[in-house]
Amino acid sequence: MSIMDIDFQNGLFLYVFPGTLSPNDILIRFKDSNLARTRIRQPSHIHWAADILIKKDNDSSLTNQFLNDMLQRWSDVLPLNNRQYQTIFNNLSLSRNVNFVKQFKQLDKHGFFQMDFVIHLMELLMLQEKTNNPNAYMFKNVVNAILNSKDLYAIISKANITKRRRK
Repeated sequence: MSIMDIDFQNGLFLYVFPGTLSPNDILIRFKDSNLARTRIRQPSHIHWAADILIKKDNDSSLTNQFLNDMLQRWSDVLPLNNRQYQTIFNNLSLSRNVNFVKQFKQLDKHGFFQMDFVIHLMELLMLQEKTNNPNAYMFKNVVNAILNSKDLYAIISKANITKRRRK
């Protein structure tokens, strides 16, 4: 049973389930019901990174501003002290900030995903990463690679590191 279901009213859904890697681990899943025979999948950094690369190719300045804001958020994120709905909800501070989301709405014209979905996904991945390892750095490395590198191979390799298998 999921802890949280987020319906973006456009065919995209995010689900948060209890995870198994640590006591407060969360497992994030998404579904795009716009695609035929779609199933619930586990997103990774490569999903949002590919989308952000497309957005950056079309509006570099706004995308870089967004990525810098997400880096700041990443540095502020603390591990979850429990995995109850209200705790997770309270930790989605940028996702719930209408003005923050609106500021980057123009990027919806580019890429696969709308920004409200990307922001929710990125914040949930931050929470998951920091909860399982407070000294984690993969999210930060992917964002920095997108901000500072033109080497597509380097960016993709940062975003696509093999994860531990979940049960």
